[in-house]
This record gives sequence, C-alpha cells and structure tokens, in this order.
Amino acid sequence: MKKIRAKYAGTCRRCKKAVEVGEQVYWATGKGVQHVECHDAKQPADLKALNDRTRGEFDDFELVPEDGTVWLWGYGTYKRGSVLAGQHRQARLDSFDSLEEARAAYPSVKVRDDGTVNMHASHYISLPDVPPSDFDPMDAGEEW
Repeated sequence: MKKIRAKYAGTCRRCKKAVEVGEQVYWATGKGVQHVECHDAKQPADLKALNDRTRGEFDDFELVPEDGTVWLWGYGTYKRGSVLAGQHRQARLDSFDSLEEARAAYPSVKVRDDGTVNMHASHYISLPDVPPSDFDPMDAGEEW
C-alpha cells in the first residue's frame, strides 16, 4: 500500500470509519484506503492467517450462526481481471458445530448475534418447479 493524502471522502476498509479529504491514509488500487493507525496496528494472528489463506481477497470476516451450524463468511470485492471485477463478493470459508469452537479458531472475528436472518442465504437464485410457458427444451438442449 502507498501512503497518500486522501483526494476523496471515503471509508477505511479496516475499521469502517470515515476518511476525510486531505487525511493521510494508505491506499492501493482495488483495495481502497486505510487510516494510518489502522494500517500500522498489529493484525491479530487469526485474521492474519485468514488473509494469508485467502490471499487477501476478503476485506472483512464474520461468524454467523445459522440452523445449528456456525459459518465463517468472508466479504470483499472481486479483483481486476475477474469478469465480476468491482462487484461485491461473499463466500463461506469454514464451518463449525458450535459457536465456542468457532470463537476458539477465530477469536478476533465478530459474531453476528442480533438474530437477523443471514442475508446471504436469502439471495440464492431459485427456479420454479414448472417451466414458463415460452420454455422450449429444443432451443438450447436444456431440460427444466
């Protein structure tokens, strides 16, 4: 990352707080900005290991209890070179049988415990059981 003065107002990718125009920050193409203090702060070992394992592809992580399983979610943005470049990215990276097990593995990762439904699960695309009236399997050789 390169140390610069912010040209635009924005949000620190590490602490999620505001970055003001003219403030000294660290910046990298495709990664955004970080406050100098956030950049220089020692990263906890579990987060460093996660970033190393995922090659820095995710900016944030969250433990999400869901139907008896605790999922480790990673959030980020698709990088340049991907057909999805610039779009939001999220992925399940690990799973645990209990919150205690998840917290032991990733003590620095925040836990979503507000009782909300996991927004990620509600965004899966589903198809109806019956094809639309204009569907013809001969068009592409596909079946419903």
